[in-house]
Amino acid sequence: EEEVEESFQNVKKLKLEPHNDRPKNWDCYRAFSFILRHGNNKESKILDVGSADYGVILPWLELYGFLNLYGIDISFKNDFQKGKIRYYKQNLQKTKFPSNFFDFITSISVIEHGVKIDAYLKEMSRLLKRDGYLLTSTDYWPKPIDTKGFYPYGKELGEMKIFMREDIEELVWKAQEYELELIEPIDFSYKDKVVYWRRVDKKFTYIFFILKKKT
Repeated sequence: EEEVEESFQNVKKLKLEPHNDRPKNWDCYRAFSFILRHGNNKESKILDVGSADYGVILPWLELYGFLNLYGIDISFKNDFQKGKIRYYKQNLQKTKFPSNFFDFITSISVIEHGVKIDAYLKEMSRLLKRDGYLLTSTDYWPKPIDTKGFYPYGKELGEMKIFMREDIEELVWKAQEYELELIEPIDFSYKDKVVYWRRVDKKFTYIFFILKKKT
């Protein structure tokens, strides 16, 4: 809870519009601040997968002068543009972008919704330039939480999953097959179930990690 509050306050200090789901400011701010530190607002190409129409990272980056911003979601009715941000109706597991195109890809609370991890890692690696970064957050709790039969966004968007430590460790291990490796060890510590998703009546938290494509 303390980390969520700190992130929320940092977002406000930067004069950004906070995410309407307060805990989401935690992972969104971590991704945004990393790109701000390591990216170039005129040159860096950034893709937000599963951006939906309420994603905040691309609008935040646009406000800070980033020019090459792309978002995709299978829920979009069609392709469109908002300011500098270009949005496309695409499936993140098989996009239409060229290989080695992006410097950063953000994936915020996406992979827990029916995404096949192998397909995800393979496509993200294909899209990233050498030394590019994949910033992922997902629903997490170290003990099992039953989500069988829960389809929060409908069956076409997949069954909900709350990842456990062994799931994340397996993902990181698989990532090496696609030339993706952690930039730092994952912080598996936890304290509070900061997330309460009323629609499914489940409490959990988020986990966040960054993979880098090998040179």
